[in-house]
Amino acid sequence: MLAGVLDQFGVESSSHVTLFTDSHVVRGTLRTRQRRLTAVLNATDASFVVLEEVILEDFGVRATIERADYAQVNLATILFAVAEVMVEATPELRTMKVPER
Repeated sequence: MLAGVLDQFGVESSSHVTLFTDSHVVRGTLRTRQRRLTAVLNATDASFVVLEEVILEDFGVRATIERADYAQVNLATILFAVAEVMVEATPELRTMKVPER
């Protein structure tokens, strides 16, 4: 049961994400070994996230400002983030809840 979770943790995957920062909308591809976007954003070992194939737009304006192969986005500037792919829940990681009186 736990072996399946550990095997999945080591697999690198990529997903398209949209990051809304205090000044820009950043769209790109995120490569990570984490399953969920929240795990990437809450990681304590780095203060930034790196995206590939990036499109930068001014926040509130729909004109494309710039395209780049890579972009480093400071985690402190991210207001919210959206992943294009929905992640299914892993039954092995669920906490069983027991009702109490």
